[in-house]
Formats: sequence, structure tokens, C-alpha cells
Amino acid sequence: VEILLHQHLQKMSVDAAQADVFFVPLYATCALHCKDSGFKSVTAMVHEAVEHINSTFPYFRARGGSDHVFAFTHDLGGCVALAGQGIHPLLENSTFLVHSS
Repeated sequence: VEILLHQHLQKMSVDAAQADVFFVPLYATCALHCKDSGFKSVTAMVHEAVEHINSTFPYFRARGGSDHVFAFTHDLGGCVALAGQGIHPLLENSTFLVHSS
């Protein structure tokens, strides 16, 4: 699902300065299933990614991440981002797109 969502959204890309929302393609669910990673290692990956985004791209810092969307399509949804270490403070204002049954 993450890959399809990313491919679809790439067709809608505009100049970042004009964007209202930013999709962050982390592929956390893919990492869980394809790499057979545990939740803690995927959480660490999410934390490293958000720190990189915050330090590299001015658009994340401009609104404190509130205009950034992260997809967590695993059955446990956003718990993937929280396992072991809790939510990264930089993600507190971001939107999580999650699976729900």
C-alpha cells in the first residue's frame, strides 16, 4: 500500500514551496515484512528519518511537521512509529495515515 500510495502521489507533485501537504515515504510496513525487521528497529528507522528530514529540509521545520503525512499501513498502524522509544517529539504534530479494521 505504501508503494502504491507513493507512486500515485508522485504524479501530483508540485513545487515544494507551493505544497499544502508533504507525504513522507518511509516504507515502514515494507521494512517490517520484507526485511523481517522488528518493531524497535523500524521505530529507530522512523526516528532517524524524521531527524534527517528536520535537519535537511526547511519545509518540515516551517510548520513543525504539521503539514507532513506519514503512512503506517501495518495492521498495528502508527504503533510501528512508537514501539520501544515512544513517539519522536518531532512527529507530535504530523499526520499518520494508518490501517484500521
